[in-house]
Amino acid sequence: MEALSIKEICQAVGGTLKKGDKDSVARGISTDTRSIAAGDIFFALKGDRFNGHSYAGSAAASGAGALVVSEKVDLPKDWPGAVIMVDDTRWALGELAGYYRSKFNVKVIAVTGSVGKTSTKEMIASVLEKKWRVLKNEMNYNNEIGVPLTLFRLDRSHQIVVLEMAMRGIGEIRRLAAIAKPSVGVITNIGLSHIERLGSQGAIADAKSELLAELPPDGTVILNAEDCYYIVLRDRFNGNKVSFGSCQGADVIGTRIKCNAAGKCTFTLLVEGGAIEVRLPVPGTHNVYNALAAAAVARHMGVDLYVIRDGLQGFKLPSMRMELT
Repeated sequence: MEALSIKEICQAVGGTLKKGDKDSVARGISTDTRSIAAGDIFFALKGDRFNGHSYAGSAAASGAGALVVSEKVDLPKDWPGAVIMVDDTRWALGELAGYYRSKFNVKVIAVTGSVGKTSTKEMIASVLEKKWRVLKNEMNYNNEIGVPLTLFRLDRSHQIVVLEMAMRGIGEIRRLAAIAKPSVGVITNIGLSHIERLGSQGAIADAKSELLAELPPDGTVILNAEDCYYIVLRDRFNGNKVSFGSCQGADVIGTRIKCNAAGKCTFTLLVEGGAIEVRLPVPGTHNVYNALAAAAVARHMGVDLYVIRDGLQGFKLPSMRMELT
């Protein structure tokens, strides 16, 4: 992370400096005292089963240069760092991440949907890494904590950011998109994940389509032409739309799909002006659709079909992760 002054941080998060030098700087972000580095800003996050304020003293003793808190904390008497008071530390983390992201002229691609998010995100990154320096979120860093922490890894070498965005309820995708400011949005599909929280598939579609509302007017959305909510989502966005699927009429088509005994599929990628055979290294016809979504993003960005093929064929799922639905 590039250095940020304490004054700058206070302004970004709407906080009040309770202690410390406003001209001092921080060069890292931490939400976990087990991995804190000297000079980091420690955000004392609160959850249903934890309260980071209980570890503020430990963070200070471990070398934190500043603390962002929402309640009074006990600190070592001789600790020279800064204390910034905010109303909500989790919200403040997102505010600072959004401010930090705005310092970089990068294209952000946001990926959401009921299933296939991780594979699609990884496939997009695998293709785009052939041409650009790409930052992506790792592991399960896809929520209101993980997305900000990913953005803090931005440096001047990055040209593209690919972010998976997850949600459990209304408003969460909108918040993540407001922080990351994507210009390209991908919605893989609308399924039944989290229906116990949202009540209906239509409500899930509403939650996922929050991404569309945060795209700029000249932004682009990538949609599954075979999804039952395709028309609903398409009609909610007035910008550029690119569709994918195995059906005629999609902008990016997968045809002649064949799977071997191990379940690994070969298909013909068909776009305006060309076609190419792709052999996926992971099993499942569902991954053909994930690959089509990635190809749609790449074609939108002007990537050659041969580069797309090589990126998809070189794709690897993160360790310990295999999506089967």
